[in-house]
Amino acid sequence: MLKRVIPFIVTFVIGLAVASFFVSIIPSFNFKRDGKCRSKGKQELRYENERLRVENERLNAERDFTREVVPMSVDEIPNVELPVPPMPPVAPKRVR
Repeated sequence: MLKRVIPFIVTFVIGLAVASFFVSIIPSFNFKRDGKCRSKGKQELRYENERLRVENERLNAERDFTREVVPMSVDEIPNVELPVPPMPPVAPKRVR
């Protein structure tokens, strides 16, 4: 039993020591829902969405204003004949 527990504890301590170089291993019990970073990011996203919404409305209004509606009759539709594609190559026969 001791042969299994001691290597586990030593490995765990070494792993925590190595991990502490990269991340903080101290637990934080700060569970606020509206943290400064989170609310700042949300606020920036709201501003960006509002700016894009306004720009889309402006572009749509501009497009609708400059669009000319020209009815097209059946006689004006060009008659385009597409060439027939070539036959696919024939697979070679298997030699036994």
